[in-house]
This record gives sequence, structure tokens and C-alpha cells, in this order.
Amino acid sequence: MRALFAGIVRGLLWVLLILTLPATAAAQTAVSVAVLPFANASGDADQDAIADGLTEEIAAALATVKGLNVGARSSAFRFKATPRDVRAIGDQLKKTHLVEGTVRKADDRVRLSARLVRAADGTQLWSEDYYAPFADIFDIQDAIAKSVASALQVRVDATPMPSRTGNMAAYEQYLRARPLIRARGPKPFADAAALLEQVVAADPNFAPTSAMLAFDYDISPLYQASFRSGDAFETRKYVDSV
Repeated sequence: MRALFAGIVRGLLWVLLILTLPATAAAQTAVSVAVLPFANASGDADQDAIADGLTEEIAAALATVKGLNVGARSSAFRFKATPRDVRAIGDQLKKTHLVEGTVRKADDRVRLSARLVRAADGTQLWSEDYYAPFADIFDIQDAIAKSVASALQVRVDATPMPSRTGNMAAYEQYLRARPLIRARGPKPFADAAALLEQVVAADPNFAPTSAMLAFDYDISPLYQASFRSGDAFETRKYVDSV
């Protein structure tokens, strides 16, 4: 229990670090990016959560690039199961460029394909295929962020990156928890907390997990049914701005 609370504190400090990064001109730049949900190429529906989690991780890596305007992940996930008209999606998300791709994890290896397209006409500006041990996934995320920034002619400065973990089984649980947090609701939050508590116990130093668990603890009560009058129930809603 002591390790759990220590991990949560470290997670909150990590969140404060990200929130206090120097302001940039990202809001004024004409170049903007949305990361669309990566497709699960494994044929195994159980890996949908892995693909969704990695999509969010790639978007988070891009968000650390100063001067790059990255769209809200929750908005991009509206297009997970829809036919993709990049021009229409770009218009709806108000983004000039889109990142999309596929993910397939098999045993301890991952195959990930990513590409950057211009939303106005669908022109592909960059693409890359990665096939590597799953333990290299953090390097792959960094490489994608740097390659997208380079293709968009955005300078990549040294920026604080989320801490990493060497426990890849725990990291896979963390990836599975991310879509549950985004889904909201009493059951998704409860399921996410169960996963995240295991990850924090396995690696208390992996700050993103502690931060996400703290968020879960803080927000989940807003979704719990509460007595209003008699037997009537009211569910308090939370507006997702992530």
C-alpha cells in the first residue's frame, strides 16, 4: 500500500512537470496533427485495446514536440470504426495533417506501420514500418514523433519524455487501461483501476501509470449513481476534454 501511494505521488509530480512545460507557439502554428486510431492488424479482437493504447501513446509522444499542435485524442477516436475520408476528417477535426497506421503484437514482438498524410488531398508525406521486440516500443514512439516533426519541418528540441518501464507485461496492462479511462463510466473506471493498481505494484517508478490511477481515483466518483430523492438516481457527468 505504501508503494502504491508513493507511486501516485510520483505520478502527480510527472503531471505537474508536463503542465508546466514552457508555452510554445503551437496554438498559432498553421500546421496541426491528429492521430487517428491505429488499426488492429492481428485479427485478434483482444488486441484492440493494445492498438488503442499505442495510438494514445504515439499522440502523447507527438504532444511533447514543441511547436506541434496535436489534436485531442478523444476527438480522433470518433473515427475508429468509420470509413476514412481524410479531407472530411481533417475538416471536422480542424487539423491539417493526420497520422494513421496499423499495429500487430505477436508474443514479445510488435509490428507497427505508421504514415503521415496531408488532410487537404491525402498526399502521403512520410511512412515507416517497424518490426522489433516489444521492449523497443518506447524507441519506436520517439522515432515516429521525430519523423512526423521532421516531415512537417518542425524543429525537435530536447523535451522531457514520460518515464519508461522495463516491465513489458506491466506496460501491456497499462496500454489496456488507457482505452478504459477514455471510455469513462463506473465499470470502465473500475476495470482500469484494477489493471493500474497491478502495474503500480509491479513498477512503482513508472510515473504515467501512477498519474493515470490518480486520475481514475479522482474522476470515477463523478460517474457513480447517487441518491437524489426517494429511489431516483442521478449520474453526474464529466466532460471529456482530454
